[in-house]
Amino acid sequence: MFVPIDRLKPILDDLVRHGRPRTPPKPWLGLTSEEHRGRVFVTRVSPDSPAAKIGLKPGDIVLAVQGEPVSGLESLYRSIHRLGAAGVTVPLKVLHGQEIIEFRVPSADRYSYVRPAQTY
Repeated sequence: MFVPIDRLKPILDDLVRHGRPRTPPKPWLGLTSEEHRGRVFVTRVSPDSPAAKIGLKPGDIVLAVQGEPVSGLESLYRSIHRLGAAGVTVPLKVLHGQEIIEFRVPSADRYSYVRPAQTY
């Protein structure tokens, strides 16, 4: 993975001390997607993720975020991150089979999904 040095410098100390930046976490939905000809296809939905809980499926096509058309992966993630930190509800318009459905996905902090709370 390539990280521009200008983006690393401000968070390097946090990464060394805490393993992640101390900024508010970005909203995470639990879906993996691919772009093809300007369309964003859902290719995987993580089990027990916010996307799975509301019914998103592989093969769905994301059309819009909060009414703003999605024109590719960059557009999708910029639109989601613009809504706020993890915990924000993300309104998605999705082509689900042959129906267009408006989903409201309660986002999560990805870190808490992949790293369960430690018990001592």
